[in-house]
Formats: sequence, C-alpha cells, structure tokens
Amino acid sequence: MNSNRRTSFTIAMLAFLSITQTVLATEVKLEAKKVKGGKYFLRANAPYMPKLGALIVATPDKLVTNVERDVGNWSDVQQWRVRINDLVKIKDIEYKKGNIINIEVEVIAGPADGEESIIRLELIHSAEDFHEAFNRLFSKLPLQDRHDDWTPEIKEAINNRDVMKGMSKRQVYYITGVPESYERHDKDGESIETWFPYNAYELPRMIVFVGGKLDSFGDIGFISIEDGGI
Repeated sequence: MNSNRRTSFTIAMLAFLSITQTVLATEVKLEAKKVKGGKYFLRANAPYMPKLGALIVATPDKLVTNVERDVGNWSDVQQWRVRINDLVKIKDIEYKKGNIINIEVEVIAGPADGEESIIRLELIHSAEDFHEAFNRLFSKLPLQDRHDDWTPEIKEAINNRDVMKGMSKRQVYYITGVPESYERHDKDGESIETWFPYNAYELPRMIVFVGGKLDSFGDIGFISIEDGGI
C-alpha cells in the first residue's frame, strides 16, 4: 500500500471511529435520559468528597465501594447520610470525558430526606454498559423485597434498619452497606466475622457473625463478606 493509500485508509478509519463514538454517545445519552427524574432504591452507601467527587463507582462489571478507594482523611467526607436502601430521585446526569457519567441523587424519604450525593458510572461505551452499571447501583424495589423467601419479620427489620440475631450477611449488608473494616478468623471450627460499620450511620459499632449468621452486636465485638461477594 503506497503512502497516499495508507493516508486515505487512516483518515477513513478515524472518521469511522469518530462516527461510531458519536453514535454510541448518543445511544447512552438517550438511555440515561429515560432514568432522569426516576425514583430508585440505592444498592450501596453513597458518600462523596468535594476533592474526589463520587466515592461509589459502578462499571458494567463491578461495584467499587468507598471502602476500596484511597480517599485519605475520611473526616473530609462531606456526605455520609445518603446510604444503602434509601429511596432517591435522580436529579441530574452529567456526561464526562472518558466514558464517565456522574449521577446526582436526592433522598426523598426517611431520616435523610433532602440530602444529596453524587454517584459515578465508568467504562460506559454503550447503552448495554450503561444499564449494567446503573443496575448495580439502583433498584426499583426496596432491596429486601427482591427476596421472596425472606420472612416478613426480616424484611421489616431491614426496612427499619434494625439488625437482628440470625440475619445473614446479605441481610445485614442491606442495613449497613459495606463496613469501614472487618476481621475474619476461625474458632473451634467455625468461621467468625466482625464488621465495623461507619460511625456516621448510627449503627452498632461491631457486628459479629458466627457461621455466616449474625450472633451478636454492640459497642465492642467482631465482620466479612461471603466468598464471591455480598
């Protein structure tokens, strides 16, 4: 291929890629527009910091929670009250370079009514990517109502953010979100896990699981995430 033909081919490919990116960006924006103004239940805590922005990030493949991000001094976190299972309204959607979407949410029910936060979607290259990432963070139903096999007592406790002995780790997660830290060890052949929820959420400071079930909780005690994730 001579230089002129190579140049023409390169120009054609760049033009094709540019058109493809434009079509995909338009496709994503159309899908995002459909959820703007909608009401959803959060599937994770949603703190943020002015310097770093969103501390909860979803990609099509995974959810990166605040506990996994290097945020420095947690006292700089501006918004702690927007948390898992809160009913929120999507106020605004901002499209950023690098296939990033920032979603501004406002709590519209409960103790945090009126509080706002920002959540980020990353690696959004298509409408399918958008839905995969979005659904990792938002649910049309309260999280406990996605489980038909759970008892009314358990569902009511989750709704009231009350931990109960005998709860599974997933059930407690729907109340606490990902803990600030956790410990895991074995004793007498049983797995013992201690969760230490964030102070800001007015939860027990320690939640202890024995054999995967909530055994005790209070100001002093011991937390984990099931193999394969919550």
